[in-house]
Amino acid sequence: MHRFGAYLNLNVYRGLARHHNHVMARLNIGSMYTREQISAIVGGGLQSFLPTKNGQVVCGCFQLAVNPDAPREVLVGAGPLRERVATWTVLQENPIPVFVKREVGEWEYMGRWRGVRYLDGTHKSLVEEERTKRKGIAGILYMEPVETV
Repeated sequence: MHRFGAYLNLNVYRGLARHHNHVMARLNIGSMYTREQISAIVGGGLQSFLPTKNGQVVCGCFQLAVNPDAPREVLVGAGPLRERVATWTVLQENPIPVFVKREVGEWEYMGRWRGVRYLDGTHKSLVEEERTKRKGIAGILYMEPVETV
């Protein structure tokens, strides 16, 4: 069993790694993209903050209105899928391209980032709820840059 909790054969995993390298060549740090463009380039859905494809998180799309310290600290809302993909972000080997919403339909590419830890149900989650006035924070995903602006 693959450590992400999904069965992946080696050829599929190698294909994902090749896809990842191809994607990085098509993104420019500091450039703006729409969610449709992001999805066309990296795959995954248009709505999720951590879109997935074939059992891997393919990018991070963070709104500063609900994640003021993104991408270093991402507040993860309650829900099994949200919490699971936050954990996957830490477990997977490949860093992910990260985008921050600047305006309606404008997401700035911030470079590649790696998930370093996910803390769920911590006291800090409660502190963040109070600080940001955002309810239902299940945990905090901490990320570090691999390549940034």
